[in-house]
Formats: sequence, C-alpha cells, structure tokens
Amino acid sequence: MRLFCDKSLKTFYLLGLLAGLFLLTESKKGLCQVNISLGVGYGAGIGGQNIETPPGWLQTQWELPSAYANVTIQENQPTFEQINVSLGQGFQIGGSLGGVLGRGLGWDMGFGYVNGDRVRASLTNGASGYIQSLSLKMFRFTPSFVVRASNPYRPDRTSYARFGVVLGSAIVNYGLSNLDTPKVEMEMEYSGSAAWGLSAALGIQSLVSGRLWFFGELQATNQSYSPTTGNVTSYRVKDKDQLSTLNISQKQVVLVDQMDGSGNSGANGSISLRQRFPLSSASLLLGFRFILGNKE
Repeated sequence: MRLFCDKSLKTFYLLGLLAGLFLLTESKKGLCQVNISLGVGYGAGIGGQNIETPPGWLQTQWELPSAYANVTIQENQPTFEQINVSLGQGFQIGGSLGGVLGRGLGWDMGFGYVNGDRVRASLTNGASGYIQSLSLKMFRFTPSFVVRASNPYRPDRTSYARFGVVLGSAIVNYGLSNLDTPKVEMEMEYSGSAAWGLSAALGIQSLVSGRLWFFGELQATNQSYSPTTGNVTSYRVKDKDQLSTLNISQKQVVLVDQMDGSGNSGANGSISLRQRFPLSSASLLLGFRFILGNKE
C-alpha cells in the first residue's frame, strides 16, 4: 500500500525506535509493568468545515463549483447546499504499548488505522449531473501521557485519562463520475506530508481475570491534513480503462503553498494551491488490555 511508502513514515520509524529504547530502559530499571492493548470502535466526525473541491484536470474540465457542496439546478437556477466535511468519521482499529512512570502516572505509545466513511457531494440538473466523494485512509501513531485513578473499594476497576499528540500517514481518496452518458469515472489519491494533531481520551477498565482487562474509551482527536500531491489512479470511459490516454498534467497535480501567474503546469504535473482537510473525530473504542510485569 502507498501508505507504507509515504516519506512521513520515516517519522513513524524514528518514534517507534525511540519508544522501543524507552521501554527497554524502563524494563531494566524494573519499573512496575507494561501493558498491551487492542481495540476497535467508530468515530463520529467533529469540527466539520466547508472545503473547496479538490484540484484536478477533470474537475476543471467539467467546471465544478469551487466549493465542495450539493448543487441542484431547476429552470437554470442553481441552489447550493454546503456540506460540513470531517474525514475522520468512520471505522477505527487501534492498539498500544504502555508502561508506568510512577504511581498513577504512565506512558502510552498508541497506533491505529482509520477507514473513513465517504462524504458525497452532487450536482443534478434533470437527468444529468455528477457525483463526487471523499474518504480517508490513515495509519496514525499517538504517544501520550496517562493519568490513572484507582478505586480502593473496587480494585478490579480503574479509570484513566490520556493526553498526547497524534501523527498520521494519510491518503485522501477522491471519486468523480457523471450521471449521464457516456459514463465517465475517475478516482484520485491525495497524499504526501504528515497529518499532525492532538489527542485526548477518558477511559475505564475492568478486570476480566488474572492480568486481562476489558476497557471502554472515549477519545477526541483534533487533526487536519494538507497533502502535497494528487494522482489519478483510475480513469474509465464507458467502463473501459483509459488511464493510459492521460498525459502527465492530467494524471498528476503538485500542491504548493504559493504559485505565480506564469502557468499552472510543471514537469511533474499540473500545479495548484494546497488545501487542508479536517480529520477531527470523537470516538468510542472497546477492547482488551493485557498486563505484563510487576504490579504498581
């Protein structure tokens, strides 16, 4: 997968190495315990924003509105409906490796994958028009500090709060197709750079047996993503693959922070301004945590 080839994953490898060295150091010190967890859940998008239509040659050729919105045309009069976009909504799976810094304090090295729901926008004009869609696929790494609170009357239950940063390697998938004939379908991927943000969670865990705990967690993530490249991955006309007929300016778009008026094409494809996709979400995760090592 291209997610594993992204240059921003170098940061993941470095953080993973540092986490491993930290764990080894703390283990040698004999500090308490290490825990391993795995959970699944669903995130609802929060902080939705109105965004622009992602750049691409077909979007320009079809003269799509600059805003990513629903458009209805009746008697040559368009009606616009804004869409609040937050691509962080969708299925999530995650795990973590954690340890103890002191009584009531700990560290957590979380990792996870987000498979975002599709956010659709359309233009209809009688029987003609088009449909757009946006969705997210992201691997993320979340180093955090953990504060735990034990209940002396219920030692089999523990509540905790976690605060940290989140770093994601993301791909935004974009789809565009028409409603009339001939049928044209295009798919693009926007990638490059890292998706930074902040993460916080409140959770409670209950002892199942021995060293196995069941946990439930409410997690809030404030994150956005500004890719640097866009690539056409599929282009079909009348259900036939026509990707090979596109030139470099049609297949690729380079996203930059500033551009002059000398032209919008370069050796690596067309050139357009970068935009920021909101990825924030509020999630519920359920899973299991296994405790290794000594008790606190």
